[in-house]
Amino acid sequence: MDTPKILMSRENPNGWKLESILEKIQGEVQDKTDYIKESDHPLRNAIIGNNSRICELLAEARSLQVSTYKQLNMLSPDKGPLSPRL
Repeated sequence: MDTPKILMSRENPNGWKLESILEKIQGEVQDKTDYIKESDHPLRNAIIGNNSRICELLAEARSLQVSTYKQLNMLSPDKGPLSPRL
């Protein structure tokens, strides 16, 4: 079974930009973290720590993707997913 593509590409021009989806996921993880901050469950701090690390890694991945776009912009302007630059 072929899983549908979610990232923008020539094959999926209406997909998500990687940096956008990373930012959206990071926001949702943060929302979940904020929600459990009110809990008094013994696992609360461990889960908050894990979620914080996940948010840090997502932010790092987003930063890498933004760096990639800057490098590609040095080659040529972005003309959309149907016009490759490499």
